[in-house]
Amino acid sequence: MSIIEYMAAIIAIIILIKILVILISPKSWMAVVKFFYGNPMITMVLSAILAIGSFWYLMQELTIVQIFAVLFLMSMLMLVSLSVYSKDMIPIARKLLQNRKFMTRAWLSIIIWLVLTIWVLKELFF
Repeated sequence: MSIIEYMAAIIAIIILIKILVILISPKSWMAVVKFFYGNPMITMVLSAILAIGSFWYLMQELTIVQIFAVLFLMSMLMLVSLSVYSKDMIPIARKLLQNRKFMTRAWLSIIIWLVLTIWVLKELFF
């Protein structure tokens, strides 16, 4: 199996475990949620390292445009999943956007998205 196939297998297994745990014992999933959201710096650093590694491997097989096409699919699937919670999400969004400090807390992801987006637009139009 290639690294990309391992990445696909890992995420598929995580998804199945998450669905099974939530179906069987939703409250027990809170331990996972608390671990990740309770340790934001650890989560951010670990996620960044995994993102860099997976991005490097994906770029061996795909173009940045193809990766963004997959991001489009992923975004639509996330919207399908989260749209049923819109009444809960709107107050969270309102709270975050009331204060511009959210920009300083999200600086790393903002920079990453800007760089990747400019790269894609450059590939598509220039």
